[in-house]
Amino acid sequence: MNDYFSIGNIIEVKSSSVTILVKDFTHLETIHYGGTIYKGISVGTFVGVIRGSSKIVVQITSESIDNIEEDYDDSTLLKNKVQRKLVAEIIGVIRNNREYETGIKTFPLMFDDVVLLNEDELKIVFYLPQKKKKIKMF
Repeated sequence: MNDYFSIGNIIEVKSSSVTILVKDFTHLETIHYGGTIYKGISVGTFVGVIRGSSKIVVQITSESIDNIEEDYDDSTLLKNKVQRKLVAEIIGVIRNNREYETGIKTFPLMFDDVVLLNEDELKIVFYLPQKKKKIKMF
């Protein structure tokens, strides 16, 4: 059993940009999984892409929908007739669930799982180490 919650898969990689085909439930404001509450997915949020023991961290920059079937009434968008796609930019990688490196260190591959980042992982991404101030005595 995986210890992560897959929300979709990579379907395109262009330089530092990736396209994600997401699953139906990802439009929710909050998602409950394994006793944890995750923030829903929207423009500006961060998700991870599984690559071995690492998670490539990406930030959602845009979203769109594609028609699955052409034969429907344009006045209604039915969930089972469209696919939600997200475009995201690679911003870094979390290694061994404890180290974050900014920048592109590795690229995702087609069909890699895209997962929600938990609170601890987001803290790793946004942690800014405090510089020790040295007091000089003259």
